[in-house]
Amino acid sequence: MLMDIDGKEVAAGRTETTGRLSQSAPVAAVRGWYMLGVLVLLYLTSQLDRMIVGLLIPMIKADLHISDFQISMVQGLAFAVFFSVLGVPLGYLIDRWSRRMLILAGVFVWSIATLCCGLTHGLEYLLLARLAVGAGEATLSPAAYSLIGDAIPHRRQGLAFSIFGMGATIGNGVGFALGGLMLATIPRAGLSFLGGHYATWQIVFMAAAVPSLLVLPLVLTFPEPERRERLQPESRASLASALGYMKNKGKFYAPMFFGYGSLLMCAIGWLSWAPTYAVRHFHRPIAQISFTFAMFSVVAVCISMLLIGQIIDYLHHRRGVRDAHMRVLMVIALLLGSFVILAVHASTYSMFLVAVALTFMCLGVAGIGAAIPLTTPSEFRGVVSSIFLLVSSGLGYGFGPMLVAGCTDLIFRDEARLGDSLTLSMLIMAPIAAVLFWLACAPMRKAVAEAAVWRK
Repeated sequence: MLMDIDGKEVAAGRTETTGRLSQSAPVAAVRGWYMLGVLVLLYLTSQLDRMIVGLLIPMIKADLHISDFQISMVQGLAFAVFFSVLGVPLGYLIDRWSRRMLILAGVFVWSIATLCCGLTHGLEYLLLARLAVGAGEATLSPAAYSLIGDAIPHRRQGLAFSIFGMGATIGNGVGFALGGLMLATIPRAGLSFLGGHYATWQIVFMAAAVPSLLVLPLVLTFPEPERRERLQPESRASLASALGYMKNKGKFYAPMFFGYGSLLMCAIGWLSWAPTYAVRHFHRPIAQISFTFAMFSVVAVCISMLLIGQIIDYLHHRRGVRDAHMRVLMVIALLLGSFVILAVHASTYSMFLVAVALTFMCLGVAGIGAAIPLTTPSEFRGVVSSIFLLVSSGLGYGFGPMLVAGCTDLIFRDEARLGDSLTLSMLIMAPIAAVLFWLACAPMRKAVAEAAVWRK
C-alpha cells in the first residue's frame, strides 16, 4: 500500500514538474527570441562604421594624401588586428563571466572609438581609432554565439544564426543609405561646430557612433540564459581544456575556420571596393551608388539569410545531412566568386547592377555559426567562437580589402584596373574556400555524431 501511495506521489510530482516545464517553455522561447532581437540590433549598429568606410575612400584619400593600400589598412587591417587578437582572451571570459556585461562594455568601447574616428586629423590617429573599434566589437559575436547556443533550440539555430547575421546585412544597408544621405546633404567643404572644422567624412563617422549608444541600454533587458549541454557539468572550463578540445576536433575546425575566412575575403574585398569600382568604371555619383547598394544589402541579403538558414536546418534536422553547413557554403563560395567576376566584366551599368544583386544573394552565410553549438559543448563555445572569428574575420576584414588593393598597386600598378584586381582575388580565394569546406564535410559528420554523448 505504501508503495502504491509513494508511486502515486512520485507520478503526481512528475506531472507537476512537467506542467511547470511546459508552462515555462513558451516563456523561455519568447525570452530567447527577444534576446536574439536585441543582439541583431547591436550587430546592426556595429556594422555602420565597418562598411561605411567604403563610401568615404575618395574623401579620406584626398584629405590624408594616402594610397589605395594605405586606405585598405584603415578599412580592414587596423580593425581586424584587435578584433582578432583580443577575441581569444575575451572568449575565455565569455565562458566564465556574464556575457551580457561583456557585451555592454564592448558596445561602449566601440561607440566611443567610432566617434574618435571622426575627430582624427591624420592617418596614424585614424588607424589607432580603428584598432579601438575592433577591440570593442571583438566581444559581441563570440558572446552572441554562446548566448544563441544556450537560448535557441538546435532545430532552429540555422535560422537563428541567419537572423543574427541579418544584423550585419541591414547594418551594411543602413550604412550605405546613411552615408549616401549625409554625403548628399553635407557641404563638400564640411561643417564647423564644437570649436573646430570637420570634413564630410569625419562627420559621417561621428554620426555612425550614435546608434550604438542608443541601443546600448537594451542589453540589460534580457536575462542571462542558463549554460546547458556541458561536457563536464561539475567543473569550470579552463583555457587549456578548451584548446585541447579544439585540437581533438582540429580536422573539422581548421578547414571550417579557414574556409569561412577565405569566403569572407571574397565577400569583404568585394563589398569594400565595389562602390569605388562603380565610381571609377561607370562614373556614377557615390550617393546614387550608396542607395542602390543599400537596397541590395537589405533586400537581397536578408532574403538569402533566411533562405540559407532554413535550407541548412532542413537538410541537417529533417534530411539527416550532418555536414549540410559545409556543403551549402561550398556551393555559395563558387557562386559568389563567379558573380563578382560577372559584375566587373559587365559592359553596361544595368548588367553590372544585375550581377551585383546576384553577389548580394550569396552573402547570407551566417547560418554556418550553427555548426559551433552542434559540435561544441557549452563551456567551450566562447573560446571556440572567438578563435573562429579570429581566423575568419582576421582573414576577411584584415586581408580581403588588402588583397584587392595589393593587386591594384603592386601587380597591375593602375587604379583603372580595379576590376582586374577583383577578378584575380576571386579566382584565387573562391576555389580555396570551396576546397576547405569540402575537406570539413567528413570531420563535421564525425563531430556531430560524437556530440550525442554530451547532448543527452
